[in-house]
Amino acid sequence: MKLIGMTDYVFFAQEKSNKDKVEGGFGYHILTYANFLKQPLELWMFIPCKDGKPLEEPDGFGMYDDNTPYEGCDLDDWVEDCKEYQEAKDQVLFEGFQYVTQGMNTGCVRHIDSRSTFNLEPDSKWTIEAMEEICEVTLTPNAIKQVNQLHQ
Repeated sequence: MKLIGMTDYVFFAQEKSNKDKVEGGFGYHILTYANFLKQPLELWMFIPCKDGKPLEEPDGFGMYDDNTPYEGCDLDDWVEDCKEYQEAKDQVLFEGFQYVTQGMNTGCVRHIDSRSTFNLEPDSKWTIEAMEEICEVTLTPNAIKQVNQLHQ
């Protein structure tokens, strides 16, 4: 499912509210989707993060050919890191982005298939809607779930 702009969503919601008379109706759908689109962009929406910091995907657990771990490798720690990474990845809203380091302590996210980059500084004015206007993005299953909940 592709992220769509507010105008397209207005027509979609109007059609949906005419088909299913749901609590809140047409206006409710418009307001909830508008609130979704007006969220300020945060790093976790693009890449797995913990406490606002990017997480790296854990490498395969280091094992010798005889299935014994490399010295210093702790299987329990590795399993916990994998679990933490997967939970963070499941929260991501947009597919196809990577973290790009810029300078000493700053970074941005870049869409893998385009040149669009977003500097996500704490006071950034970027919103989901503003991003959609310059970059076609694909929603993750988590984002689709959130948007679908707007329709229930």
